[in-house]
Amino acid sequence: MRPFERFKYLRQGLVQFTALYLLLGLVAGCSTPIGVVRGTTQQTYYALTANVLSAAEPSSWSKQVLHRDNLFDRFDNDPSAALAELHKRLKDRTTPDRLFALAELSFFHAERSGKQEYYLAAAAYAYAFLLPEREDMAIRPIDPRARLAVDLYNWGVSRGLASANSEEVLLEAGTRALPFGEMTLTVEPSQFIWGGYRFKRFIPVGEFVVRGLLNRYREAGVGAALAAEVEPVGSDSAAEPARKRIPPRIKVPVTAFVRFVEPLRTILEGKIQGRIELYAADQATTVRVAERDVPLELEPTAALALQLEGAPVWDFEFAGFRLADPQQILGDGLIMMHPYRPGRIPVVLVHGTASSPARWAEMINELTNDPSIRGRYQFWLFQYSTGQPILYSAM
Repeated sequence: MRPFERFKYLRQGLVQFTALYLLLGLVAGCSTPIGVVRGTTQQTYYALTANVLSAAEPSSWSKQVLHRDNLFDRFDNDPSAALAELHKRLKDRTTPDRLFALAELSFFHAERSGKQEYYLAAAAYAYAFLLPEREDMAIRPIDPRARLAVDLYNWGVSRGLASANSEEVLLEAGTRALPFGEMTLTVEPSQFIWGGYRFKRFIPVGEFVVRGLLNRYREAGVGAALAAEVEPVGSDSAAEPARKRIPPRIKVPVTAFVRFVEPLRTILEGKIQGRIELYAADQATTVRVAERDVPLELEPTAALALQLEGAPVWDFEFAGFRLADPQQILGDGLIMMHPYRPGRIPVVLVHGTASSPARWAEMINELTNDPSIRGRYQFWLFQYSTGQPILYSAM
């Protein structure tokens, strides 16, 4: 075959191949390697806001940092080494983007590995991201990463200080290891006193799903939301009458806030100093941070539901109707959910027949979380054997 004829057949084959390629392109809807498709409101919002807390995967902001630092594949294969390298680069060039990525990726690694030191690291990085000492590191108030960083700090504190079985948070002084150094924490014992009681056990309530109550009230802020158990302190005669009215199973909503000293500098040096502060919800709702009053994270509804979970008071309802043993009634029947508050008007709630004080939980949840009411009134409960004649119970 002559060269010209070979070229003619080659050209015909090329034309046929091109036609086939174009046909396949048309069948595929003429899609291009790069382009866009229109998504639903939920799809687009999810793509923009998905993060380690909402979707169990790093946010687009953290992924961008991994890509820019060429650590994306390394983080997938060896997250500890990738985080160590990113921390090293943070020391070389400190930016808000790297600080936030370290906070979220440390939390992500802690969730996967169960290593508590990465939870504490996430809390420290998030705190430094939110409250840097340098003006060039300050983020804009409208930055969507700010609220996520607060949540990473809150959950990082709660899980980083959790007990071995994760059922309680250990608010104890001491030095704890971090992936990049150590964290030394101090505690102020006076903050553990509540009336004539001392807080003794702290249960994280932010992870609970509440049932049975119409509304779950939560005040978004900083700190780990906890429910504290109590024990009497000493033999204070003035506090003794009030103690008889506090139910032994009470769960007091409190917030644990860890205040870090110069977080950015100490992170880079690998020696973090912090102080554990504890605030009862009925005593404080804000904390002073960087010359500002910052709201505390509060979970009063979850603490109330935890107190009533499996409580003996539910068994009292029919037992009380059958003239229950007086020992089942707390003191003289008058119950207080917190120490007496001078200046606030007492409102006594009395349950009905074959019932118990637990049936007032819905109303207490609503009234005590109404800002215009809770600062003026204090709600007490009255328990009695409902099988008794009404006049006898009233006496």
